[in-house]
Amino acid sequence: MRKILVGFIMMSLLFVGCSSAATNEAQDQTTKQVDAARDSNNKTEDAKKEGEKKELSKDEALAVEYINTYLNGTDIEAKKKFVEDNVHPEIKSLFQLGQSTVSEESSMYKEPQVIESDDYESDGMKGTLVLIQGVVDGEKHEIIILVMEGKIGFEFKDSGVSEETKKNFDQLRSKFKTAPLK
Repeated sequence: MRKILVGFIMMSLLFVGCSSAATNEAQDQTTKQVDAARDSNNKTEDAKKEGEKKELSKDEALAVEYINTYLNGTDIEAKKKFVEDNVHPEIKSLFQLGQSTVSEESSMYKEPQVIESDDYESDGMKGTLVLIQGVVDGEKHEIIILVMEGKIGFEFKDSGVSEETKKNFDQLRSKFKTAPLK
């Protein structure tokens, strides 16, 4: 199971690396767009928080931080610090491959919202699966973040990945009570 997990991580990071912004100018423009989107998202999130006071667990908060800092982040130094401090040691080197890239605006998870968490155990490994929904390129998508020993272990996306990775996402997604997106 660990070999499969490491293989998926490597494939995921390769995809992330291939979709990075190519020039500083593009990164500057992306940074401006992300900042504007975050300002808008913060206002929306503040309004949502006033309406519902769901307190996130440590693992859920870490999963959201992963999305905001590592997947959506444009500050390379913040991404490097996040990987150093918050990624499981067994796979940290794989995340370091993608830490210096910036995702394109269209592939960022906007308005990430924790939907549900579930305990995970496989081959003696224990952790928490955190199901998050967000808007990617105008459409709602899901991502599952595996947190092990208080550190990020892996991500499973619902789209833009190989068939085998999608199959693994679907298998893990079936553990949650919330109905999948259609």
